[in-house]
Amino acid sequence: MHLIITQGPGRGQRLVLGADTVRLGRDPSSDLVIDDTRASRSHAEIVPAAEGTWILRDGGSRNGTRVNGELIDRSVLEAGDVISIGDCSLTVHAVQEHMSTFSIKVDPASLQKKLQEETGGSGIQKSLQEALFEVGLLNQTSTPPEDLIRRVIEVIRSGVHFDSWGWIQWDGDEKKSAVGERDQQPADLQRLDPSMTLVEASRRRREGMISSEVGNAFEASVCVRRKQALSALALPLLGRNTDVSVLYLERGTGSRPFTEEELNWVASLGVHLAVNLENSLLFRDIHEAHEALLESREQLTRQEKMVAIGRLASGFAHDLNNPLGSVIGFLQLAQRGLAKDPQDNSQNNAMIQKALDAADFCRALCRNLLAFARTRPFKPGSERPFNVREVIEGTVDICEARLRDA
Repeated sequence: MHLIITQGPGRGQRLVLGADTVRLGRDPSSDLVIDDTRASRSHAEIVPAAEGTWILRDGGSRNGTRVNGELIDRSVLEAGDVISIGDCSLTVHAVQEHMSTFSIKVDPASLQKKLQEETGGSGIQKSLQEALFEVGLLNQTSTPPEDLIRRVIEVIRSGVHFDSWGWIQWDGDEKKSAVGERDQQPADLQRLDPSMTLVEASRRRREGMISSEVGNAFEASVCVRRKQALSALALPLLGRNTDVSVLYLERGTGSRPFTEEELNWVASLGVHLAVNLENSLLFRDIHEAHEALLESREQLTRQEKMVAIGRLASGFAHDLNNPLGSVIGFLQLAQRGLAKDPQDNSQNNAMIQKALDAADFCRALCRNLLAFARTRPFKPGSERPFNVREVIEGTVDICEARLRDA
C-alpha cells in the first residue's frame, strides 16, 4: 500500500509501505517528514504485521494520532483510511504502479565486473571504464571540493542526461547547504528545491535511490509540482568517516525517468567521487591548519618583540638622553657665542656641527628601534639576501646600554 499526504504541509508526498518500519514525525530523519508544528518529532510509526498488513502505533505524541477521526494508540490500517496528524491528512491507498521507486546499495567490490561491461541500449552514452578513467584524472587533492564536484558532474553529464544537479551537505548542527545548477544557472539549496524526502531517505539508508512519476494519477506529487520534475536520483557519497553528503540529479518533463542501469553507472562513479572529495576536504583542513599555525607563529614573534622592546626601553632612554643633552648644550653655547661676537663663526660652527652629530646619533637609535619593532610577516618565496654585519651592528647599538650595565 501507499501512504500519501493529501492535505496540509507537504501535500503530495508519498511513501510505499514495505517490510521496514516507517517513522512519521517532524524530525528530518523520519521516513515521512510531517512539517507541522502540532506534530511531535517522533509522532508515530507504521509496523509491518502479516503479509499485506500494517499497524499504525502512536509514539506518545503530544497531540495524538487519529484514524478516520478517532484518537488511537494503535490501529490496523486498511485501504482508504485517513490518518490525521496536526493539520496533515495522510490517506492509505491500495498499490497502483503509477510511480516507481527503487533503491540500490553501492557495492565497490562489483566495480571490476562493471568495468568489463559496455553500456548498450540503456541510454548511457559513455562506457563506465572511460568515465572512471576521466574521474581518476581529476584526483588532485589541491582541487577545492566544489570545483571537483563540478568537474565530475561534467563527466556524469557526458554519460547520463539530467537537467538539474546539486551536492547537498549537512553541518554539525544538521543545517543543510547545497551547490548546484538549475536552468543552467548556479543554484543554492532554495533555488535547487530538491525532493528532500528522497534526499533524506537516501542519506539515512545510505543507498542510491530513484523516484519517478510516470502517470497522471498523482497530480500533486512532489516529483511533479517541483519545477515539473519527472524523475529524481539521489546518491549518498560515503567516505571513511561518518559524514554523508548526497549527490542529487533531476530530469524534467520531456525526458524519460532514470533507470536502474543509470543509477548503477552513476553509483560506480560516486564511489570514486566520495574518496576524492574526502581527500580534497582533508587537504583543505590541513591547509587551513597550516595557515593558522603560521599566523600563531607571527603573533608569538610580535609578542616576543614587544617584550624585548619593553626590556630595552630603560637602556634606550639613557642612551637617547645623553646625546640630546649634548645637542641642547652645544646649541646653547653657540647661542651665547653669537650674542658675544656675531662676526666670529668658526667656534659657533664647530659647536653646531657637534650638535648635528649628536642629533644624527639619536636619529640612528630611533631608526634601529623602529626597524626592530617593525612587523614583517613571513611569506614563502619572499626570501632575499641581506647584510648580516648591518643587522648585528644595529642590534648592538640598541642593546649597548644593557650590555654596558651588565
